[in-house]
Amino acid sequence: DDPQHGVEPARVYRDLGQRSSGPGLAMSRCLGDLDDADAGIVPTPDVRYYELSPQVPRDGQRDLFLVLASDGVWEHLSDEEVVRLVSRFHASGQPASVACTNLMASAAMCWRREEGNYRDDITALVAYLPCIGSCGRGE
Repeated sequence: DDPQHGVEPARVYRDLGQRSSGPGLAMSRCLGDLDDADAGIVPTPDVRYYELSPQVPRDGQRDLFLVLASDGVWEHLSDEEVVRLVSRFHASGQPASVACTNLMASAAMCWRREEGNYRDDITALVAYLPCIGSCGRGE
């Protein structure tokens, strides 16, 4: 992002001649943005279905939680790092809200270390999945 040298972030502007009249729309944040259809935005999400089963799959892993997060989380944390972090809280019986708060704090620390005072928005939701059948932990 360096507007002084002609390099700008990938954004959609309603009026290219008046970019300073408001922020451009970052493509990763257009979900549900019904007001910008005239700028070419298609706010329809890509939906995928994943069926949970009470049986433990062949690989022995069970789905324990779901993480929904903005690019501010994924920019400096890998999928594996996020899974390890949230798994620690889940395994120790900590609530999903605590796992989420720590996930966002970890992302913020990574931004500080890598980018100094700049950081993107950091938004996250962590949901522990309910047990299907017997979960073995008395929950």
